[in-house]
Amino acid sequence: MLCQQKHILPYLDRIQAEVLIIWSKNDPTVTPEQGLYLAKLIKKSDFHLLNNAGHAIHIDRSEAVNRLIRQWH
Repeated sequence: MLCQQKHILPYLDRIQAEVLIIWSKNDPTVTPEQGLYLAKLIKKSDFHLLNNAGHAIHIDRSEAVNRLIRQWH
């Protein structure tokens, strides 16, 4: 996390583009709070939290992820 704190997190507020963030409620490696923190740092982010998925949310909940991507702007 130290590398992220130094080289990534301080610059996320500079992102100008709209960003879709799809996060898993059940990922054992990164908590929903961490995703919400990123969403707060990225000014134009759209955060979605999906249940019943692990770290590979695009595989575990592929239909829901695809639907969100298709519907997003």
